[in-house]
Amino acid sequence: MNELQATPKEVDEEFCERVDGQFVEKSMWAETQFIVSDIAFFVGSYVREHRLGWVIIEEKFSLPHTDNHRIPAVAFVSYGQWPKSKPLPNSPVWGAAPDLAIDVVGPIDNAIYLMEKMKEYFTAGCKAVWIVWPSPEQIHVYDSTKSVKIYSQTDILEGDPVVPGFRLPLLELFPIEESDPQSP
Repeated sequence: MNELQATPKEVDEEFCERVDGQFVEKSMWAETQFIVSDIAFFVGSYVREHRLGWVIIEEKFSLPHTDNHRIPAVAFVSYGQWPKSKPLPNSPVWGAAPDLAIDVVGPIDNAIYLMEKMKEYFTAGCKAVWIVWPSPEQIHVYDSTKSVKIYSQTDILEGDPVVPGFRLPLLELFPIEESDPQSP
């Protein structure tokens, strides 16, 4: 499990997911946070420019049809789901499911835990889940629990139909490292 299970007294609940009545602290790693920041920038810029909805980092969602609170690394909530005219939640938990939930795999993440989380997103009404694997530089795009498309470093990530028209050459996210001409 990427997260560290603890009792509410041992952790700040604000930074915890609630899973089956237990508080699970989210781990924060520099490498994953850098990728989260880039994805939020690319998706957020596109969503804002095309007036599609809201993009938020590390927001806690109370997932409908579950008793759990989950914190995707990046989430997109369309104006169709949460109209622009409706005030944003004034609470630590957003009582909705994002249209798109994006998680970035950290150094101590557990694939089974991430798959369970992905299933919960779909149970709650998410339309897509992206799981970003910094190594091997891939993004697994799920449009259901049984359908996945894998994008690699040289591919162009497509956001259709959830983020219509969004395209991201993954070389922007996972650049090919050039050798340092100064190194021996």
